[in-house]
Amino acid sequence: MSVLALQSRGPLAALTHRLGQMAAAIGTALVRMGETHPLMTSLRKLNEISDEELAERGLDRNAELHRIVRRYAYV
Repeated sequence: MSVLALQSRGPLAALTHRLGQMAAAIGTALVRMGETHPLMTSLRKLNEISDEELAERGLDRNAELHRIVRRYAYV
C-alpha cells in the first residue's frame, strides 16, 4: 500500500502503518541477532552432525548439548 493511499485515509492510518513497519524492522533485527549468537551457531553445527559421526568421535549428543548450553545457562 502506498503512502499516498494511506494519507488519503488519514494521518492516523499513515502513522499506524509506519509504526508497524518500524516494529517489523525491530523484530527482524532481533531475530538476526538471535540467529548469529554463538550459542545458536554451536547448536546448528551440532545438529548438522549425525549420531553415527558423533559415535565415531566418541561423543554423545546429549553430553555435547550439555557442554554447549552450560556456558549460557545453568543445567
